[in-house]
Amino acid sequence: MLDAATVHALVPEMCGDDVGRARLAVELVGEADAKLAVTALAEAIPRAPEVTRDAIIAALDDRLQKAATDTIDRPEAARRLAGVLERDTGLGEAERADLVQAYARLQPGDAAVPLLVRALGDASP
Repeated sequence: MLDAATVHALVPEMCGDDVGRARLAVELVGEADAKLAVTALAEAIPRAPEVTRDAIIAALDDRLQKAATDTIDRPEAARRLAGVLERDTGLGEAERADLVQAYARLQPGDAAVPLLVRALGDASP
């Protein structure tokens, strides 16, 4: 299992221009402790180039699926995802849905409601 310092050190690698290194870093982070992994993956998503962003979103979705019975309150990670959802019109439909679902898992309580209500009315493809 990777420690917190190693996971954090892999964030710039996930955001780098070397696609092979980025995908390897995503794979490694995806196997870390759920709370560490989702925090690092959410940090990387807004900074990652489009060519690797889909892999990071998929890893986040996969890590949350593996931890489906765990409570993972990570409001800061949720805020990062909210920023991507509000700014990025280049997201595909599946990526957008995965990010909304991840946001709902990471943002505790009523604080999640406004973004989720907006997502219901989202006409983005």
